[in-house]
Amino acid sequence: IALAMVFGVSNFGIAYAVPVFGQLVMNLTPTAAGLLLLPAGIVASVSTVIVGRMVDRVSPTWLIYAGIACGVAGTFALSWGDTNTPVLSLLAFAVVCRVGQSFMGPSITASAIRALPPGDINKASGTINFFRQMGGAFGINCLVASVEMRASFHHHGLYATQNADNTSTDAFLNATRELLAPSGLPDAMADTVALRFLEEAVVAQSSALAWRDGFLLICIVFVLAVIPTWLLGRAQRKRAY
Repeated sequence: IALAMVFGVSNFGIAYAVPVFGQLVMNLTPTAAGLLLLPAGIVASVSTVIVGRMVDRVSPTWLIYAGIACGVAGTFALSWGDTNTPVLSLLAFAVVCRVGQSFMGPSITASAIRALPPGDINKASGTINFFRQMGGAFGINCLVASVEMRASFHHHGLYATQNADNTSTDAFLNATRELLAPSGLPDAMADTVALRFLEEAVVAQSSALAWRDGFLLICIVFVLAVIPTWLLGRAQRKRAY
């Protein structure tokens, strides 16, 4: 059940976070942001079939470990993304995450069902699916709340550094004034526009940092999944003896 909830958090969390990150941080159109998950979905559909066949030959515990490793690698890479991240890199990271989920999904279900008598299989399947969906809903709510709080945190931190003593801020404003100079705007109006542009840049940077923290949160969830996976493997070994 714990692993099913982790699978739900990662599955729904990535499906929500990647397109929103692409739209809000990388300034992609809604259609382009939605298509970010298309290659990952195609790869996951193929890898799920392959893993489903491997479950009968390889210990599901090791397949779950492989899924966790892919999930950690993909989400950790996503946590370094920003406005300048290439779209192909974002696609690749999403594919790695989806491959990890394809390793986890069939393996978790097989592990749960194998431990029960035939008469309880239907109830076990329904229970696993329920907690998987609940983990997804809970994970998205926590992710959104975390991103909102971190965006506010980063905004206040960045805003506090925007003063006359900050050489980077001064260089940013001067560069903006130079770009506005050919337009013939009065100096007072050019200063107002430059300050407004600085404010928008701070908001954008705060949002990017908040989403990076959100991906890191999903990465931590994957890491914590090692504990129930280890307990599951130990229980399987005891049943084998």
